Amino acid sequence: MSSTPISNTTASHSQIKVLQLNCNRKPTTTHGLLNEQLDKADILLLQEPQWAKISPDGKKGPIGHNAWTPILPFNTYKPGDPELRVMAYVQHRPGLEIALRSDIIQDRDVQILTASFPGHPTTTIINMYNNKDRKNDRASKIIHQLPLALDQLTIITGDWNMHHLLWANQDRVQHDQETTEMVEWLTQHGFRLINTPGEATYLGHTRNRSLSVLDLIFANGPATQNACPSDWAVNQDIAYGSDHYAI
Repeated sequence: MSSTPISNTTASHSQIKVLQLNCNRKPTTTHGLLNEQLDKADILLLQEPQWAKISPDGKKGPIGHNAWTPILPFNTYKPGDPELRVMAYVQHRPGLEIALRSDIIQDRDVQILTASFPGHPTTTIINMYNNKDRKNDRASKIIHQLPLALDQLTIITGDWNMHHLLWANQDRVQHDQETTEMVEWLTQHGFRLINTPGEATYLGHTRNRSLSVLDLIFANGPATQNACPSDWAVNQDIAYGSDHYAI
C-alpha cells in the first residue's frame, strides 16, 4: 500500500473523533473550526474549504494553524491548479495514524484517508464533494469505479448534492439517473445510510430558506458491524457562517 503517514505514536483514547463541514469557501468558517474544535475533534473533513493567499507573491493554499496538519487530496499542488473542494485537517494525537491514499486517487473532489490506532481495525474514510458541473467525472461517478477494498471498514461522507427518498424522507423528491445508480451501487456493496432520514444538513439560499439533506454518510457492512461510525449527529450550532451544518 502506498500511503503518507501523519503520525504513529501510542493510543490515548478509544475513539477517533471526526467532524465534517462544507465551509462554503468562507474564511470565518474554517478559522472557527480550527480554533473552536481543538479539544473536540481529531480529524476535520472539509468540503469547499477556504483557499487563501499564503505568501507575499500571491500563492494560495489552505489556512494554516499550528495545532492542525492540513492534508490535501494531492501529493503535490501547483499554483494555478484548480481549487480543491475537499481536504482534511488532523491533530496529532497519541496513537492516531492517518494516511492519504494517493495511490488510489488524487482528485480535487475526492480524498481517501485511512485512520487507525493500535488495537482497532483500520478504517477507510472517503471524503467527497459531488460537483454537478463536472458532468461525467464528478465524485459520485468516480467513487464506484475505484479499486476499493470493501471487505475492510469503509465510510463515504461529504456533500453529495443529491436528493433521494432514502434520506429526504419526503413524499415527493425528484432524483436523476445518476442518483439512482449511486444508490444502487451503495446497496449492492452493503453500504447503509447513517443519517436520520429527513434531518436537514443544509439551509437553502431561496427566499423561504428551505432546509434539505445534502451532507450524507454511508458505512459498509464491516464498518457497521464494528459500530463505525458511532455517536453520529448533525449539529446546527456548528456552522460558523456556512450554509451547511456540521456532522
